[in-house]
Amino acid sequence: MRTPRALTLSLCAVLITITAGGTAYAQVPRADLPPVVVPEIANDLAVADNGTALLSFFDLRQVGVVRSDGGLTTIDVGCSPTSVAIAPTGGQGWAVCVNDPHIYAIDLSTRQITVASLDLLNPVQLAYTAARDQLVVGGMTGQITVIGVDQGNYLKRSSFSVGGDLSALTLSRDGTVGYAASYVSQVSRLDLVAGSAKTLSLQGGSYSITSLSLSPSEAILYAAGAKGGPSSIPDSVVLALDPANGKTLQEKAFVVTPSGFSSIYLGACNRTLYVGSGLGVDIGSTSTGVFGIDLDATGRMGDFVPVINQQASTSTLNASPSCTRGAAVSTNLELLRWTAEDPPYPASITITGALAKGQLTLTGLSSGLASSTKVSVYVKVAGKKGATFVKQKKTAAIGAGGSFTWKGAVTGTRVSVYVQAGEATSPTITVRSR
Repeated sequence: MRTPRALTLSLCAVLITITAGGTAYAQVPRADLPPVVVPEIANDLAVADNGTALLSFFDLRQVGVVRSDGGLTTIDVGCSPTSVAIAPTGGQGWAVCVNDPHIYAIDLSTRQITVASLDLLNPVQLAYTAARDQLVVGGMTGQITVIGVDQGNYLKRSSFSVGGDLSALTLSRDGTVGYAASYVSQVSRLDLVAGSAKTLSLQGGSYSITSLSLSPSEAILYAAGAKGGPSSIPDSVVLALDPANGKTLQEKAFVVTPSGFSSIYLGACNRTLYVGSGLGVDIGSTSTGVFGIDLDATGRMGDFVPVINQQASTSTLNASPSCTRGAAVSTNLELLRWTAEDPPYPASITITGALAKGQLTLTGLSSGLASSTKVSVYVKVAGKKGATFVKQKKTAAIGAGGSFTWKGAVTGTRVSVYVQAGEATSPTITVRSR
């Protein structure tokens, strides 16, 4: 057992922007918290914004509650939990168990458990969104059940199937959309309002997905797992996917030690993608199972970065909704914890344009704006006396990686243009007809 460490700053408490290959990444200040010894290697973990962590102990048939001060309390559930979720405030938690049709609602202050029977089919994944006060449960064979907490009444809102051997589940912040993955290279987009699913087409190979995490802006869906190939040992990869269609925007492979493959766990934040691995990953001269990947303002992945001052392999990892807290369970029976300063990148938007035969085409790139954010276009005929900017009826929407395209008919051979999206306004540009 390791001696708990005093609070250790792993980075200075100032956000520093670095540039690699023309892409800007902001270093995230993080601080280690003393590790907490746990009685079993947890198979799932959820972290609240106040630092409270809820852990799933399968063999012990318990959940563990770790307070922000590091105190641990175990609670008997009476079944073997497969997944847990926690409210952002840290006051309420939930668990589901193997081959058990119930939701176990846990008051984390009183340790009281309320059991709700919902006819769940072998639940293995559980997630919660406060915006809709809603739980989403994934069954082993792909059954998705949407449940309204509804002040403890636990009413089933919808139930549908995505098929496959379910391996991962992640939700949007507003609780209207989710994504589920299987071990057989399938990712599905879940409409949690309509109660339906759409299969996304993964490109570039065959993948066994073990984790999904949607970026806070919802512009990128990150997936991790094994990429099959002719060799007997698959590559371990993290993918950046377009949430709309599953198109691979970026693929990042890494080397594990010893050679092999284990489950990989993701926690997407604004400026860091947290990664946990059951085997050590080579980062420079060290090998660790807890690390981060720098993210730029569009969600593009950069360098691997250390997260904690400890080399450890992990069984699960999670970050809080506000991205100010994170934790991972090490395979040597410790809950490793950290704090972070990871605010969203400032909202910004830039455009370029082309004009031909009265058709204006704008191409834009944004950062700090959620996917699907509406883009309004303002056009003025340049050089015309008394001309003013006119808002166009046609709009665009922010897509994967913060990009968008707009096309519309305009008058004049030279126009001035700017766009607005959310709180961001682009610089005005002048476009001349070719």
